[in-house]
Amino acid sequence: MVACRVNSLPPPRNLLLASLSPEDWSAVAPRLERVTLRPRQILEEPRTEIRAVYFIERGFAAVQVRTQADGTHGVGLVGRFGMTGLSLLLGTRRAPFRISVQVAGEAFRLDAAEAAALFAENTALRRLGLAYIQAVMVQGAQLSLCNARHSMKHRVRRWLLLAQDWLGEPEIAVSHQLIAGLLGVRRASVSEQIERLEQAGIVRQQRASITVLCREALEQDSCECHALISAEYRRLFTRR
Repeated sequence: MVACRVNSLPPPRNLLLASLSPEDWSAVAPRLERVTLRPRQILEEPRTEIRAVYFIERGFAAVQVRTQADGTHGVGLVGRFGMTGLSLLLGTRRAPFRISVQVAGEAFRLDAAEAAALFAENTALRRLGLAYIQAVMVQGAQLSLCNARHSMKHRVRRWLLLAQDWLGEPEIAVSHQLIAGLLGVRRASVSEQIERLEQAGIVRQQRASITVLCREALEQDSCECHALISAEYRRLFTRR
C-alpha cells in the first residue's frame, strides 16, 4: 500500500471530509495519509482491533458478514460518501464486520488512535460521523428489506445505482461474480439481468466492467430502495 502524508491539498473528493469547514479541514488534513487501495484488500476484520480509519476518495469497499454454512454476504458499501472505523465513534476499537476493497482506488488513512483523539476534540467531525452512522443504519435496514422482498431485477438495478453513487463515475469495474457474491445470489441470475439491461441500451458490458449509459432508465424501473437510501445521504450532506 503506497502512502504519503497530506500537507496542503485541494478540497477532498470524499464527501464527509468535503463537508467540513475550511478551518476544520485544515485541522484534520495534516493527520491524514493518502493511500492506494487494492482489490480484495482487507480494511477491517470482525472481532479484531481497528488499526486505521479510511475516508475513501475513489473506489469502494464492501461491508460483509459471514457464516461457515452460508459463506460471505455483502450488507453494505463504503465509498466516497463515507468512512470506515465507525466503532471508534461508538467507544470501541473492535470491528464488527469485514470491510474489503472491491474496486481499487484511493483513500485518506487516519491512524485509529489519532482518529479517536480527533473525534473527541473536533466537534464538527464527530457530529458528521454520528450523522453518517444514522445514514448507514438506514442503508442497512433498507437493504435488508430489498434483499428479502424484491425481485432479482430490482436488486441488481438498485446495486448498480448505489455502486455508481459511491464511485461517482459511470463505469463500475466489477464482474458479474463479484456482484453475485455481494448480493448472495447465483452468478447466472446477475448475468441474466445485466444482459437484459445491455439489450435495452441501459448499460454496456466489458471484461470485468459495467458502464451505465442511461441512469434515468435504470432509476425508472428500479424499486424505491435506492431513492430512500440516497435521500438519507443527501440529508447528511446538506445538514451543516
